[in-house]
Amino acid sequence: MRNVTCTNGRIVSPSECSGITPKPVSVKYCEGRSHCSWKLTKAKNCTCGGYMKRRSICMDTLRNMRSNSCPHSDRPPIKHRCQPPPNCSCRSIQHHTGTRSDGEYMVNVRGREVSIYCHRMNTTTPREYLTLKMGSTENYSMYYEKRSKDRSQCPDSIHHMFTDETIPSGVTRYSKVRLNLHTLQVINDDFAFTHTSGHTQPFASAGDCFSITGRCPKGVFSVNLEGTGFRIRPTTQWETKGQNSAIIFHQNLEPPYFKVIARCGGYCGNCFSSKNQTLSLDVL
Repeated sequence: MRNVTCTNGRIVSPSECSGITPKPVSVKYCEGRSHCSWKLTKAKNCTCGGYMKRRSICMDTLRNMRSNSCPHSDRPPIKHRCQPPPNCSCRSIQHHTGTRSDGEYMVNVRGREVSIYCHRMNTTTPREYLTLKMGSTENYSMYYEKRSKDRSQCPDSIHHMFTDETIPSGVTRYSKVRLNLHTLQVINDDFAFTHTSGHTQPFASAGDCFSITGRCPKGVFSVNLEGTGFRIRPTTQWETKGQNSAIIFHQNLEPPYFKVIARCGGYCGNCFSSKNQTLSLDVL
C-alpha cells in the first residue's frame, strides 16, 4: 500500500488533479514469501546411473502461478538415489536373469530401450555390440594396397600402379561394432565380428600411399547405421594425417546422420574420426 496525493509543488486538494491524469492505484499486489513455495514435478524413471530426477518450480500458492520469491535455501533436492533398471548392460542382464547365452537383448541406453548384442555371456565380463543391420557391405574400412608409379599423377589404369607389400593395407568388413554404453563411443579396434583381408583396419577409417597430389585418395570407408536405433553424432568430424593427406566425401554426414562414405589417402596418409580417433553415436 502507498499514499497517493495531488501536488503542484505542495499537497493540494484532490479536486485540482481530477481530469488531468488517472489517479495511480494506492494498493498493488506484491508477492510475499509466506505463500510462495517449491513444488516438485513427477519424477522421471530411474537412470542407469542410479538416480531419478525431478524439476523444482517456485509457485505462488495464492495466485496459483509461478514466482521468483521462493527462498533458495528451501529448494528441495531434484536428484534422488534409486534402484537402476535391471537391463543397463549385458552384465546386469546376466546378473538379474541368470542367462549365459549370447544374443540380442533389449538394453536401457540413456533411457531408451535398444537392441544390443551381448557377447561372452558365459564369462564374468560380457561385452556389448551393436549389430549393423545394413551389413558388412556398407560398413567397412579399406587401406589401399597400391602406389602410383608416378607419384605426381593420378592414374586410373592398374598398368600405371604397383602393389607395395610394405604398406599396412587391407579391408575390414564389420557386421557388429563394440560399443561403450557409457560414452556411446565405438571401440574401433575390436574385430570380434569382422572379416579382414590383409591388415585389420579401424572402423570408419581409410588411407593409402598412392599419390602426393592430394586429388585422388584411394582408401575408402563406409558407415551405415540404418535400423540400429542409433545415429552418428552430428558434430563428428574426420581428421587426416600424413604427407599430402586428403579426404573426399562421397556421402556427407547430414540428416538423419545414419550414413557417411569417404575416400582418404596421401603419401602416405589416412583419416579417422577426430574425437580420440573413435566414432561417437547418439541413441534415437
